[in-house]
Amino acid sequence: MKKVYLESVRLSFVPPAEKDLNEIEALMGDPLKSNHPGNLPQGSQIPRISRRITDHWKTHDFGTCLIYFRENNRLIGLGGMKELVIEEETVIDLGLMLLREYQKMGLGEEAGHALIDHAFHFHGFSRLVANTDDNNPAAKSLLTKWGFKFVRLVNYEIEGIPFQNSQLWELKRKHSSRGATRP
Repeated sequence: MKKVYLESVRLSFVPPAEKDLNEIEALMGDPLKSNHPGNLPQGSQIPRISRRITDHWKTHDFGTCLIYFRENNRLIGLGGMKELVIEEETVIDLGLMLLREYQKMGLGEEAGHALIDHAFHFHGFSRLVANTDDNNPAAKSLLTKWGFKFVRLVNYEIEGIPFQNSQLWELKRKHSSRGATRP
């Protein structure tokens, strides 16, 4: 059994291990299976990003997790926080990606609230950001449900992969817990 980092009513968040790289790459590599509030990496970018996901945990006490549906213990996505530099500012970026078959069930909203509460109450962060493409209305709707506000368009890079005219959204700490627990 993998060590659970965070739980919500229907979800378990588990830090990835080296042996999970193939699963991470499979989740990110099939745009027909998944969607998330940010920009999906493409082709040869995927192994670099998946390696960055596992490496982030080695230097921080947080990162992107594998998300399991507790009812059947199935891996259904990725979600978490990462330290990111956007336009020379270090920020804590919230990201989420769920398999399409698990969307429209309220799981994205649940996952986001669990991660946000954990970021603010356990880690003590006072501000989170998220980014998305303008062509992703579902992501913008989800960010709004989580309480994020649109800030501006930004350009940045992750592992040499450019993200141009990405929408930057922001959430500042001011709300109460919604039931996430850390085992």
